[in-house]
Amino acid sequence: MWIFILIIFSWINIQSQNFTFKFDKTLELPKKADEITSVFVDELSNTYLTDAGEKKIWIFNSNGELTKQIPSDPNSKLFDKPVSAIVLSDGKIVVLDRGKSKILILDNEGEKIFEFGNTKSYLNSFDKPVKILKDKGDNFYVLDTGNDKIIKFNSNGLCLGAVSVKDLVSFAV
Repeated sequence: MWIFILIIFSWINIQSQNFTFKFDKTLELPKKADEITSVFVDELSNTYLTDAGEKKIWIFNSNGELTKQIPSDPNSKLFDKPVSAIVLSDGKIVVLDRGKSKILILDNEGEKIFEFGNTKSYLNSFDKPVKILKDKGDNFYVLDTGNDKIIKFNSNGLCLGAVSVKDLVSFAV
């Protein structure tokens, strides 16, 4: 997994509102794209850019064309500060929102199915969550630097455990 992540990020070159991929795929970002915090490419080669500044997920097809933005309504309060997103094999989009200290599970159209986090429970509360990754079994992992832990969830959002970490800034699955 380390090699894959390094390859993806070594292919991305940020040049004045464009993401250029090694295989000549250019994503033309909307002019209002502000603070891209994560990039995820799904099994169909769609690219998901998390924009914390605009509070959106920009979705591009395999040809690099912008096909969708979540939320589509400019007045929506769906996100506060989305910092990372992944797509599960069934098409659900899992978004880590640092501003709300929550995880939002969306359908493939971007409609919220459910959310969790920001509770009094030790395992389901977040304090400075920064990254979400998934494994081949659609379990996902959240790096929470405020609580010094990596938390594992299944695809339905059920907490499967946590590992304490100290001063970790990134991780790979």
